[in-house]
Amino acid sequence: MFYRIIFSGLLLVLFANSILAQDSTRVYDLKQITVFGKKYTLSQQEFPMEKSKMNSLLELGGFNIITKGSFLAQDVYADGMKRGDFTVIIDGERYHNACPMRMDAPLSRINPIEIESVELVKSSANLQSGLGGAIVIHRSRPREAFLFSGSASHTTGHTSETDLSVLGEGFNNRSSFRFATGLPYSAGNGKSFKDLYGYKENTSFRLGEGTFMGHAGSWDYSGNLMISENISFPYLQMDEIKSVVYNGSVGFDSYKLYFNYTDHLMNNELRVNTMPMETDAKNLTVGLKSDLFEVYYRKWNADNKIVMANGMMTLKNHLLPDVGLFAGNIIYTMDAAGFQITGKGGLATYQTGDDKNKAYYKAVYQDAEDNRIFPVAGLSVTRTELFADQLTLSGMLDFSADFPEAEALFVKVQRMAGKPWWSGNPTLTQPIRSSLKTNLQWSVFSADMFGSYILDYVSPSAKTVGTQKYQTYTNINALLAGVTLGANSEFADSRLVYTYGENRTTGKPLTEILPLQLISTLKSPVYFGTRFWLRHTWENVQKRVDSGLLETSGKAWNRLDAGLFADLSPVYLELDVENLLNHTYTRHLSYVRDPFSSGFKVLEPGTTIRLNLRMMY
Repeated sequence: MFYRIIFSGLLLVLFANSILAQDSTRVYDLKQITVFGKKYTLSQQEFPMEKSKMNSLLELGGFNIITKGSFLAQDVYADGMKRGDFTVIIDGERYHNACPMRMDAPLSRINPIEIESVELVKSSANLQSGLGGAIVIHRSRPREAFLFSGSASHTTGHTSETDLSVLGEGFNNRSSFRFATGLPYSAGNGKSFKDLYGYKENTSFRLGEGTFMGHAGSWDYSGNLMISENISFPYLQMDEIKSVVYNGSVGFDSYKLYFNYTDHLMNNELRVNTMPMETDAKNLTVGLKSDLFEVYYRKWNADNKIVMANGMMTLKNHLLPDVGLFAGNIIYTMDAAGFQITGKGGLATYQTGDDKNKAYYKAVYQDAEDNRIFPVAGLSVTRTELFADQLTLSGMLDFSADFPEAEALFVKVQRMAGKPWWSGNPTLTQPIRSSLKTNLQWSVFSADMFGSYILDYVSPSAKTVGTQKYQTYTNINALLAGVTLGANSEFADSRLVYTYGENRTTGKPLTEILPLQLISTLKSPVYFGTRFWLRHTWENVQKRVDSGLLETSGKAWNRLDAGLFADLSPVYLELDVENLLNHTYTRHLSYVRDPFSSGFKVLEPGTTIRLNLRMMY
């Protein structure tokens, strides 16, 4: 494995020198706004940063949101990569999900009233990037002067949700609190989760969280508690019944020591069911980082049970067997002849705490081991050229080698009624990605293009041993390519996105690839601090699917949204109407192919009216 990484890295450097090496004194620094790493400061945006607006912010950087239930349950997608391919970093802290089905996706782990900026990174050029990149969220630093901020958001129509936040700070310390509650939404046809997905009732969800943070001299400190209950996930056969998240940190200068702990319970007690199921999962992450290095430890355990309707038989699964991950990275950046070169290196080691699971893995994979070691590497070479006052061309060669996710290696679930068992593949090889990305900007127009080839990408697969069927994972070679064409002006902007994915090992289309998408927005001039906007979103049908993994083509859909934003300082107001024409539709990425999937393509919300109010004093 080491020789493959070294060899690929050398090829990448040689390729960079051959196609990009040219002597020029005209190097244009794009600073915060490039296709390779975009940083958005929220005070510069035209909307208050409520949780519902995370979608709008991520779309600016070419990311998409995959909703899996309420607005609290969101995951990320970009350039054909998804889920664990991207890390979510909050103030330098890694957050891992405790739920094997990512009900508690890390994007939901921060009170939006505290967010100051978001960096969107699609490369390995970040100390804490995953295989595809990172979403790096920064909370504002508490100030000496007193500040009070309050936020209230209420949604009506086909969605009923209320979200309240308050923040107070002064003397370099801050406290914030948040409470949210609501009901599962209904689709454009008026049908609710109870009507569509077998729920007993449309049960309301609740979320509460409190944060304290501050600094004194070179010292920083923070603590947080978040509790969420009864979040419905119609994509899956179970729902989040309760999650409790604790985290704390202390830092000195650029060094930071932190921990976060998640206690997550999911079951199907909210459903009309004949076979009770439950998973109790816990995750602890402890890390130490600076600007140049990080080391962290993750301990993940999940226990599952499935009970026959008559209660006469119970299957107990050590779904994730006390998986321990210890990893560390270092990073170095340099400028050479107009090129910015960033290199990252490290090591990750997995261990499991249940020898009984090893026999289970060996029944599927004879060479299975419950301890694995993986090298980690990243290398990016970038350059930007200014050809005219309004014409710039950027290029990046990016190389990344990361380790497989823990569930792909070590998950274990036996099931009843002849259903496939779920098994990790402890023999997986680590994925290695090589990418070429370019960005051309001219006046209000932009064109982003990328091509990636991923050796040993981890993909779901089916396997049969004897008469027993398994849902498991395998390594494939994957090709991803795409283009984003954009036009952005004061009164209108538009973005066309196309991604092509192919499983080069089988010659079939790669699963879970976003279809052709077009988003266009018209914006009015600003009158007395108020601006109106109208947005149209179109998503084409995805005909390139892998039927072997039960992927199907859906239908093309259109959605019209409208809204206004008013700066009435110290009060800020936003009114949004989503799905203005009340279309009934599903997104192509709305289907989960894991063994606990419900089998439903989940409908999106009907017409939704959302009012956000923010006050700063």
